Amino acid sequence: MRQESIGGRLESNGDFRGTCWLVTGPEPVDEEEPRWEMIPRQPTEGEVQALRKLVVEVVRRRPVP
Repeated sequence: MRQESIGGRLESNGDFRGTCWLVTGPEPVDEEEPRWEMIPRQPTEGEVQALRKLVVEVVRRRPVP
């Protein structure tokens, strides 16, 4: 199993405070506990820019009440 994710928050000044995670390991079998390795890292500037673009698009599509 391999999963990459990013999470955090955008500050009011546009700064991103968050972490990227790489999670790897075998898929658990039946009731077996996961044995995954979780590696955090700082997001790249390119990842932060892509996330900002995504936020702008989601806000743009938000229904008006």
